[in-house]
Amino acid sequence: MLKKILIIGIASTLFTGCASQVKIEQISNKRIGYSSPIGYESNLCHGYTGITVFQNTGTKHELSSSISKMYQDALELGIKNTGNTPVYLGELSLINNSEYAKFSEWDHSIALTDNGKRYLNKKIKDENIDGCSL
Repeated sequence: MLKKILIIGIASTLFTGCASQVKIEQISNKRIGYSSPIGYESNLCHGYTGITVFQNTGTKHELSSSISKMYQDALELGIKNTGNTPVYLGELSLINNSEYAKFSEWDHSIALTDNGKRYLNKKIKDENIDGCSL
């Protein structure tokens, strides 16, 4: 019986910690800088396959914008929707072996190199940016 009470006590303590609210800082009326990655210039397309008893059909419809442009538009819209002013900091080369980015072969993540961090920090300082998104 004591074992069950102890397990319930520990579980309730852990779950209480998980349910606590994190205070979120409201950010508005700030200049938020964003940079779009280059090196991913391919266009997305929508593929459709129709399968019937008599005939199978398939078509591809290319979308009108490149991935880079869609990414840039989404960041700008997201920053505007938070009540902030978007400031475009330019393109940042994220292709493999770039001076600004390095790839992890283990999980395929992209991280900024020291040169990439210096470049963004200089842009942030030059443009008087309050925050940055990449």
